[in-house]
Amino acid sequence: MLRLVERTSGGGGRPFKPHPLADYLWRAIYPRMATSREQIRERMSKLSREQINATQVGAVMDHVWRNMESYKWMIAPAQKGAGTLRAYFPILIDPEDVDEFAYEESCREYVTAGLISQMRTIISMQQHVAKTIEIFAETAPMSRKQRRVFREARAAVGIAQRALTDALGDLSSNGA
Repeated sequence: MLRLVERTSGGGGRPFKPHPLADYLWRAIYPRMATSREQIRERMSKLSREQINATQVGAVMDHVWRNMESYKWMIAPAQKGAGTLRAYFPILIDPEDVDEFAYEESCREYVTAGLISQMRTIISMQQHVAKTIEIFAETAPMSRKQRRVFREARAAVGIAQRALTDALGDLSSNGA
């Protein structure tokens, strides 16, 4: 079912090894998208004729996210919280150009809502990391050079946070 690209895993040239549940994950979210991880778990259990648990679902989803170039597909980011546009479905990746993605036009609202949700999470995490770096750089025993490196890292996180915040504002203002 899944067509894989011949690649190495990046770990010392070992060949990529597909997750044994990846095919069931694909079939659980395509052609009908799933609206929750629980629904994915139920579908995977039915397809595999084995009891799949939430930990296994999380592990295979993480594996696919980390190896999307090898699988030639990724799982669209799902909206978090109380939103009504939460959905899990695949986005195909062109194996020749990993920057090219394809999904059905009917899924655009779900992709946008998931992206906005994911960007908000990342911005929040960046705020936390920036403050932690700042505190660490000022309180931990280290050389001036090390302290400068941490201050530069804190500044870089701030730049990335502002860029994501600007992109989020643009995305949100364009009808998302």
